[in-house]
Amino acid sequence: MRRIGKYIREQPLESSCWCYLLLTVLPGVLWQGEGRWAAEAVFRYLLPGGAACAAAVRFYGASVSALSLRGFCRSFLYCCPIAGLCLVNLLLGGWPEAVRPEQIFWIACCALGEEVMGRMLLFSGAALGAEARGWGKPAAIVLSAVVFGLMHAVNYAAQGTAGTLIQCCYTAGIGALFAWSYQKSGCLWGGIVWHALLNLTAMPMASSGGLLP
Repeated sequence: MRRIGKYIREQPLESSCWCYLLLTVLPGVLWQGEGRWAAEAVFRYLLPGGAACAAAVRFYGASVSALSLRGFCRSFLYCCPIAGLCLVNLLLGGWPEAVRPEQIFWIACCALGEEVMGRMLLFSGAALGAEARGWGKPAAIVLSAVVFGLMHAVNYAAQGTAGTLIQCCYTAGIGALFAWSYQKSGCLWGGIVWHALLNLTAMPMASSGGLLP
C-alpha cells in the first residue's frame, strides 16, 4: 500500500488516468444488469464516484467545495454550449417520452458520477502532473479531455468504427469544456446539470442516435 501511495503522489498524471480507467471501465465490465436502472446507477456511478471523490481529495488536491453551490452560476453559464448538443438530440429523436422515476435517478447519478470521476479526479490529477512538468492548465484540460473521450471506445462493439470515432471526438470536446468550466469556477454543478440534460435528451427510447456523453 505504501508503494501505491508513493506512486500516486509522485506520478499524479499517470496514476489519475489509471484510477479513472479502473473506476469507469471495471464496473461496466462487471455489471450485467441491463435495464435495472436504479441498481446500475448505484453500482456503476454513485459508488465509483464516491471512491473518485475520496481519491481526488486525498491525493490530487481537489476540494469537496467543488460539490457545493458556490460558483454554480458561472459553471452553468460556462457549460451552456451543451445546449446546442441537446437541441441536436431533440431534432434527431424528438422530445423524450414519459421517463420513469428510476430512469431519472439513473440520469442524475450518471451525470454526477461521471463528472466527479472525469473532472474532480482525472482533471485534478492531470493538472498536478502538467504543473510538475511545466505544461500549464491548458495541457491538463486537453489531456483529461482526450482520456475522457478515448474511454468511450469501450462502446465499439455496439457502435462500430464510425460511431465510436464520432463519440470519442465529441465527448472529448465535452470533457474539455467541462474541465475548463471546473477549472475556472471551482464548481462541478454546471457540468453535472448540462451532462444530465444531454443524457435526458439522448435517452435511447426517444432517440435514434442521440449524443450521449
